[in-house]
Amino acid sequence: MNCRICLSEKTKVFSLYKPYSDYETTLYECEDCGCRFCQYDMGIHTKLHSIESGYSVHNHYLEASFELFKENNTSGLKKHLSKSHKNKFIIDKILSLPTNIKIMETGCSKGYLTSYFIALGYDIIGTDISNDALNAAKSKFGDHFHRVDSQHVTDTAPYDVIYHVGTIGCVEKPIEFINYLLSLLKPGGRLLFNVPTLDFCNETGFPWALTPPPDLVTVFPNNFWDKQFSSVANIKIEHDYFSPARSFMWRYFTRFAYPNFGNDLLFNDENRGNESIFSKVIRKSCVIVSIFYSSLFKVKPVHNSVGIFVEMQKH
Repeated sequence: MNCRICLSEKTKVFSLYKPYSDYETTLYECEDCGCRFCQYDMGIHTKLHSIESGYSVHNHYLEASFELFKENNTSGLKKHLSKSHKNKFIIDKILSLPTNIKIMETGCSKGYLTSYFIALGYDIIGTDISNDALNAAKSKFGDHFHRVDSQHVTDTAPYDVIYHVGTIGCVEKPIEFINYLLSLLKPGGRLLFNVPTLDFCNETGFPWALTPPPDLVTVFPNNFWDKQFSSVANIKIEHDYFSPARSFMWRYFTRFAYPNFGNDLLFNDENRGNESIFSKVIRKSCVIVSIFYSSLFKVKPVHNSVGIFVEMQKH
């Protein structure tokens, strides 16, 4: 099997991975680009943005952000969105730049992060592949949203900044995707995004990153970005580390709870409400024990970052 990322023939099966009791996939590794990857599901974006999806966090962010947006409470909106490290990275970077810039968010989901920059008066559009997500964004935040493959995206280019959060590991062809986004930037323009790291997996001994397949389909080594894109952009990397409490919880989880914990979780909508009591108890116990333990002892964070933030400045 050729590598889905760099098309190399130097791939090998890493393992079978069963993140849910009703879903299993094969993990592959590429000797050339260093990525770990699995099969891409073309229909997953529609499924995850459906009403029945268990990814209800998108709806939570949408409703909470809309309440602050309609009140023009930009400070509250910033505080709410910045609870997520990846959102905070984007907000801090853009606020450090001049305000008269043209911005595009790709993979905008239901538009909650885009809404902050709309509220501040930035020239911004949000794009996504899901019509359901875009319709939800438009209904709350106005006509700033377009399909990622629409003519409007290229007609509005070039941009000063393009960003995406939680997206790069979910696309079928990440190298092609990044090159396309760079082509939409002005010279000197910035591309900002977060990345799930293979270095974290290798240290903890867990086969995959925090978000399971079939949503996340590629995990990248930290040196991937310099290796692939240093000829076309200046690249800066920032690391996102676990807090001591989360570090201990993750070590506890990988040592004692996996794989029984994962095998009790469900992906299919019709089964999702049947999560076992054992699974719920384990999850809650991990949180309680980690908080209690880290309050008594100084727990060092996992040495490798759980994720990285990438800033590419186009040559």
